[in-house]
Amino acid sequence: MKKFLASINVFRQCRELDVPLRSCPRFLFILMGIIIIASILITYAVGERYATPEMVISSVTALTIALMVIMHVIVQAFEQVVIARRAELAHAKQVLLLRDQFVYVAIHHLRAGGTAIKWGLRLLEGNTGGSSTTGETGEIVRQMRRKNDDLLKLAEHILLVTRIDSGQLSIGKEEVAVREMIEGALADEKELIAEHGVRAFVELSDTTLKIMGDPIYMRETIGLLVNNAILRGNPASPIVRISAVQKGIEVHITIQDNGTIIPPEELEHMFEHYWRASGPGKSEGSGFPLYIAHELVRLMAGRIWFTSVEGATSATVALSTQ
Repeated sequence: MKKFLASINVFRQCRELDVPLRSCPRFLFILMGIIIIASILITYAVGERYATPEMVISSVTALTIALMVIMHVIVQAFEQVVIARRAELAHAKQVLLLRDQFVYVAIHHLRAGGTAIKWGLRLLEGNTGGSSTTGETGEIVRQMRRKNDDLLKLAEHILLVTRIDSGQLSIGKEEVAVREMIEGALADEKELIAEHGVRAFVELSDTTLKIMGDPIYMRETIGLLVNNAILRGNPASPIVRISAVQKGIEVHITIQDNGTIIPPEELEHMFEHYWRASGPGKSEGSGFPLYIAHELVRLMAGRIWFTSVEGATSATVALSTQ
């Protein structure tokens, strides 16, 4: 009943369209119907009382002119709505373009400065090797370098998200060796694996498995999922298992951690912008990595999903072999 009342509430609908009543299509439609009904009744009454050809012709002509004027007003109202919407879309596109340009410029300078700091910190970290203050100074330098690396990674994620959302990301399609891709992703995360003391296991049903996709972004996707599994693992004894098996024309690559269960109501939100699951580490991270992984897999015509039970949360990527 509420939906029906809302559907016939013309004034509310005109407010939602943000147009004056005289330009509101729904209001003009109803007004047109009332005028047509009234015109027909008046014409019938005039015809009954003054049944002369001249009077009937005059009434019909007057009615036609009135209806044409009303139709002209309605067409103009629709044109105004269309013009206003086009102007809003053009403005929105311009804002998005300026935002993207700002992001590209800002990220470029951020990465340039961050990279210089990164290598300076690596050099400083190496120079503290023979110092008597290695224990204290070395740890400070290492923490600074890790935070700088996190900042650089965040900059790369922001740039990637911007390209994905604007449709400017170019995805290739070629044959990719699953084993080499997984080994490359683990190599990218070797420092984090060592830092958290993670035991990583790789299980392949066939060492010659291949998929069709973009080798760079497929490695990026697996790396993001491995990174997520490392951070989610059981802090006491973190384990990450990566398996790959062919099912029909698809290869399923699964990254599993031994962390706490993810509630079912949260699983459907895992790939949303800025989403961070509850539990340990909830306040950490930007929420970009899983969104990026989902979008990269989607752009490669694949599928990705999470399953979770106590002590075993798995992210599975399915990509075609053809």
